[in-house]
Amino acid sequence: MSELQKTLKIRQKGVMEMFNLEKEVPNLELCKQLKELGFPQGGGFYWVIENINEKELPRIVYESDIDNGEFIEIIKAPTVRELCEWLPSNISTDISNCLLRIEKTIESNEYWTIIYGEYDFEDEKWTNTEECSFVGNLPMIVAKMLIWLAENGYVNFKKGVKENEA
Repeated sequence: MSELQKTLKIRQKGVMEMFNLEKEVPNLELCKQLKELGFPQGGGFYWVIENINEKELPRIVYESDIDNGEFIEIIKAPTVRELCEWLPSNISTDISNCLLRIEKTIESNEYWTIIYGEYDFEDEKWTNTEECSFVGNLPMIVAKMLIWLAENGYVNFKKGVKENEA
């Protein structure tokens, strides 16, 4: 390993220790669902499952650390930015054209709301359906929304395009 590679590795480790990656990516179960639906698995962070003392333990690693271990399973752990790139700005349902809305909740700085809904300009309020509305921390709700969108045919990871753009 060259000196530059060693320096970059030390810097990466420092960055990884500066913030809690589990707040930056969806949990392991949601990442598994995204993978099953065809979410791209290349680059960035990964959930890995290791066998330690005969226990399967998950943790998050950067792609360069994948070569340094023997893992039972490797699953892409997309960041909020990677997830949001897949969100269509609107979806067309049988009854309306719904717009994407993401906002912090009033109750907590930690929680967000994501919905596809209609904005009623006359009443100056949003309407939405319960089936495409999620509340929680940002990586979790964006992942849940993408899963809902993929399961309902609005996003197709395998084709590499959003259905509304196809």
